[in-house]
Parts: sequence; C-alpha cells; structure tokens
Amino acid sequence: MRLKSCLVVFLFVICYMLSACSLFPDEERTVPPPIVEPEGFEYVTEEVTLGTIATRVQKNGSFTSMIQHNLTFEKRGGYIKEINIELRKMVKAGDILAAFDTVDLEKQVAEQTLTVQAAQIDYDNAVRQVQAAQENYDRVLALAKIDTDNAKAEIKAKRKQYEEEEITKSELNTAEADYKHKIASIESSVTSARIAAENRADDKAMVSLRQAEMKLQNLREEFDKSVIRSPIDGIITFVEDLKIGSFIEARKTVCTVVDDSQLVLLVTDPLNSDTFYTEFAVGTVVDVKMMRDDYTGTVIFTPVDAPINNVLSDYQYILVEVDDLPYDRITIGTSAAVSINTQVRENVITVSSNAVQRYGTYAYVRVYQDGVSLERPVEIGLVTAARIEIVDGLEVGEFVIIR
Repeated sequence: MRLKSCLVVFLFVICYMLSACSLFPDEERTVPPPIVEPEGFEYVTEEVTLGTIATRVQKNGSFTSMIQHNLTFEKRGGYIKEINIELRKMVKAGDILAAFDTVDLEKQVAEQTLTVQAAQIDYDNAVRQVQAAQENYDRVLALAKIDTDNAKAEIKAKRKQYEEEEITKSELNTAEADYKHKIASIESSVTSARIAAENRADDKAMVSLRQAEMKLQNLREEFDKSVIRSPIDGIITFVEDLKIGSFIEARKTVCTVVDDSQLVLLVTDPLNSDTFYTEFAVGTVVDVKMMRDDYTGTVIFTPVDAPINNVLSDYQYILVEVDDLPYDRITIGTSAAVSINTQVRENVITVSSNAVQRYGTYAYVRVYQDGVSLERPVEIGLVTAARIEIVDGLEVGEFVIIR
C-alpha cells in the first residue's frame, strides 16, 4: 500500500513538470543580418581583353673606355718630386704626370747634350774636310793628266829634233832628265792628294758622335724611367694617394688614363646567372635607358667569345656599343640600364597583376558579375611586374576586380 502511494506521488510530479513547460512562450528564431554592400563602395574593374605580354631581363652598367692605360714607374721606385694628377683631369699625350727627384740626372743629360752638339760640329767639319780633299784630288788628277800629256809632247819633240840633228846628244839627255823629273813630280802630287782623300777623318768623327749620342740616349732612357707621361689624349680616372716626397714602388699604378672619345657600356651580372651570356650574346640588340632617355645598343663583346685578363673576373660582364651617344652629356662612369625581351606572347589574355591573388600554386581572380564579386580560379602563364597572362579561367569581355 505504501509502495503504491509513492508511485502515485512520483507520477503526479512528472505530470506537473510537463504541464509547467507549456506555460512558457516559444523562443523566437534568430534571423541572420542581410548582406549589404557598404554605402558608396565601388569596385575598380578591368575588362578582360587580348594583348601582348613580354618578360624582360634588365641589367645595370656604366660607361667605360676600350682604351685604358695604367701608368707606373716600370723600372724602379723612388721619391716623388713632381705630381700632376687629379681625378677627371683632361690630359694630352706627352704631359708629365709624375716624376722622381732627378736633379743630378737632368744635369748629366744637359751636359751630354752639349757633348753631342760639339761632336756633331766636329763631324760636320770632318765631312767638309773630306769633301775638300776629294775635290783637291780630282783637281790634281786632272792637272796631272794635262801636265803628263804636255811633258810627253815636249820629250817627243826633243827626240825628233835630235833625230834631225837639230840638238845635240847632251841637250837630249838634259831634256830626258827634265821629263823624268816632271813625271815624278806629277805622280808625287797625285799620290799626296790621293792619300789625303783616302784619309777619312769623318769616319773617326762619326764614331765619336755616335758614342756621344748613345750615352745621351742612355741618360734620357734613365730619365724617362723617372718620369710618367700620358701616352694618349684622355681623362684621368684613378689616382694613387701621393704627395711630394712620397715613396712609390716600381710597377705600382700611379694613375689611370683612358680615352673618353670612344665609350662603351660595361654591363655586369653580379649574380652570375646561368643564362646571362646566352641572353646577351654578341650581336644581340638591346634597349638602353640612360638619364630618362631611350637608346639602342648592340652587344659587341663577352669573355666567352674572347677571354681576356680583366679586373671583373668575379663577375660576368658584357660590352655594349650604344648608338648616337650624347657625348656632351655623358662621361666615364655614367650609369645606364640595358634590357631585352626574353619571351613574347601575342594575342593572349592578360590582366593587371593587381587582379590576381596567389596562395602557393593556387591562383584566383575576383570576377565582377551582376553587381557582386565572385572568386574564380585561374591558370597563369607569363608573369611581369605589371601584367599576368591568364591561360585558363577567364573569357574576353568579362570584368575582373583590380581594387
């Protein structure tokens, strides 16, 4: 009976709880807010069209000269007495740029120059003496012939007179003696003149002159070893830090002089890319940008074609000849950029690079359609800084959002 009473009470409680739930009002359903574009918001779009896209390679460089001289004291070091070098200074061929202290040497050169001048005078006098002796010999020889012919004629006449008994034997003997004396005298005169003519005093004088000139040449060469002269008309592009009294070793570069009348563009590739020399092969026409102006150039040299020793061995480099250079506006060191198209595709879909979003290998654009933005995956091709080729995913005439 007791168990039955407990069961009745339990059932009553359950029924009360169930009836109580029905007394509360139903909970209202949550409605999401409507999707509304911000007031005044506008997309910036671009219509999809066909066009041309090209990838370019650009490298930087500066102008230099094909003719360059690194000047040194080749034979010996010394203390600087004279220095006439400044960066970007224009020089002429033969200008003294630097010199050692050569006071004693200059004195020796001056003295030997006088010695050469004296030897030249002696030689000139000897030449004149030889010429005079030769002329005298020729004259004596000519007179000797005449005198000999006359003497022969006279003795012949005497002999005929003797045969015709017009003169005595004694008179003939006297005539014969006179004839022999004349002939002997003529021969003596000729011999003396010949000996004088054959005595080549100019040969000895010439030897003395040549010895003096050789000594002077040696002194001048020694002097030249102590002086650096510009070998060309040009401009100084490098100077060693030197002062009067500074010591400099032999073969150390004092300055560099280059010919700035024929400039070429030296373009380097510090990254040493694998394709540099194939992209910029000899004969390749390149675009040149210099001081906001555009020029055309041609690659004229790469170390691949003609290796040479150079100070740029750590970098890949080329030389470019630029057409119609404004020499009044450029000089050694003026910078410029060269570029070429490496790939060109025409009549393809391209969009602004701002229109494409990429996450790893996934790329998409936002297409503006019926007033809303729709995300659409695309396949991309060539990529440049400004434009991207769309291989698949867009159609001509659609609009993509670029901002």
